[in-house]
Amino acid sequence: RADRVVVQLVRAPSGSLVLSAAGFEGTGTLAAAHYFVQTLLPARATLTTAWYVIDWEDLDVSGGPSAADGYAVIASGF
Repeated sequence: RADRVVVQLVRAPSGSLVLSAAGFEGTGTLAAAHYFVQTLLPARATLTTAWYVIDWEDLDVSGGPSAADGYAVIASGF
């Protein structure tokens, strides 16, 4: 399996900051959440962009996201 996923922080009309993590498929959405928790959240103090587009590939063929999978940031910005 593979998917392109998006992780972003957006400002809601109310002013609240909202985290959005999604893929095109259900497993991609799980991969987006996994990438956020395992990679972005620990580095939050040094992050300089608000959104990331990531290619996810299920390299260990587990059927879902894991640390052994491939995550490649292909775009990011504000």
